[in-house]
Amino acid sequence: MSESEEQKFEKTVAEFLSEGLHTRRGLTVDEYTAVCRKAWDECHTSSAFPFKVLIDPLHSIESMLANSTQDSIHYRVADELKAQKDPSMEIRCEALGTVKPDLSTGPDENPPLPTEEPDVPETRRYLLAVFDVLGFSALLQEKGLSEITALYSRLIAEAVTKDAIRTYTIVRFSETQSGSVLGVLPVRHAHFSDTIFL
Repeated sequence: MSESEEQKFEKTVAEFLSEGLHTRRGLTVDEYTAVCRKAWDECHTSSAFPFKVLIDPLHSIESMLANSTQDSIHYRVADELKAQKDPSMEIRCEALGTVKPDLSTGPDENPPLPTEEPDVPETRRYLLAVFDVLGFSALLQEKGLSEITALYSRLIAEAVTKDAIRTYTIVRFSETQSGSVLGVLPVRHAHFSDTIFL
């Protein structure tokens, strides 16, 4: 079940309070919460930008990333977020939306991407991980084929725990522009002999 708007607000304010941002601003908990509430209530969503995000520029990017729900975070995202940081120190709320591959926003008129590979080959970007099991021959000799097969099945089940991983990464828009984006990467796998592909 997804969080309600009120739950998101309360969770974010609780995170800010735990970091002591109200104290740094010279406000009581109630005063700080009231300022956050005003910014939240004045923020309006739309079909193109349906998600509210409460922002206190005093909130450290490191803390924000540490509390992220993403499965994978690019190591340079913190640098990118610092470079994008607005000079304003005002607590504010912004409405965000998803960005399509062509960098447009708004409701998706197309159905969701299929989880299966297409029948007709098409150009896509992939991340490929190749694992070679060292000492495979000795392991196979020691444990036997059925035990190795069971071991591989368990390894794949633990490595591929969901259909896709949520990522926070950096995308280069042009030679001079890049930005941090949230994304979803589907995960597929194959294995043969002592080689595992993810």
